[in-house]
Amino acid sequence: MNIYCALLERQERDPDDPEERPEPAEQAGDQPRRPEAAKPQPVTPVNIDFAGLKRRTRQVTRSAAPIFSYEPARDSRTLAFVTREPAGTRSVSTLYTIQDDGKRQTRITASSPSGVDTAEAPPARGGLERAAISNLNFTGDSRTIYFMEADGIYSVPVPASALATSGSSTAASSAAASPPARKRINFNARVKIDRSAEWAEMFGDAWRTMKYRFYDPKMHGRDWDAARAKYQPLVEHVGDRQELLNLINEMIGELNASHTGTAPPTQPREGAAVTRHLGLDLEA
Repeated sequence: MNIYCALLERQERDPDDPEERPEPAEQAGDQPRRPEAAKPQPVTPVNIDFAGLKRRTRQVTRSAAPIFSYEPARDSRTLAFVTREPAGTRSVSTLYTIQDDGKRQTRITASSPSGVDTAEAPPARGGLERAAISNLNFTGDSRTIYFMEADGIYSVPVPASALATSGSSTAASSAAASPPARKRINFNARVKIDRSAEWAEMFGDAWRTMKYRFYDPKMHGRDWDAARAKYQPLVEHVGDRQELLNLINEMIGELNASHTGTAPPTQPREGAAVTRHLGLDLEA
């Protein structure tokens, strides 16, 4: 339900004791300083002192709703996480940031009650609720968070007061004074698909599947290599996917076996169970 933080090495001072905590560096001016872009650091070995590890574990978030996604920033102190909040009769996924000591919790943005930005995205197919905020990623300077919601990619700035290097000593806040505006990242991706090569590969996959998984190693007395030689030349004349499936089913029909063939995939019903291959040989 919540996020915890464990200090891997033995500490010389209690990080939860205010008198032991070093004073934050004073920043010039009234505005908190933005962090510099993260620089590559040399890889150092990780040493874990298992003795006393439980005592060095502390709770970071105290959320009443489950947290189902989180991501640490490059400063190693700031965390972004997603939880759900009530919004009328429904709930919305909400993005927060917080420090690893549990302070400066800041509300960044939230999805709409339907789980989608209705101003920028199409309605849900089949009336199902769209995906919540997920796939969090900080930029190198920790100033921006990228995330996915429904079919879109978005970016949202992180307030300077929410970052560990801001030098602010204010207590945790449940919401920013003015939540930053998020922006949808629009792009077009062009993909060229060689259908003839794709269908030829699918035909080969179907032939090999029957060769190595058919229950009868003698293939019902049929010459399976000859069956491939008979039907494979027709693949280059296939005009669409269904024609390819018809051709494969003609070839599989040569085996004269019940309940064999190929068909296009179907969308599973919501809540339906899918049977997997267990990899077991059962003996009576």
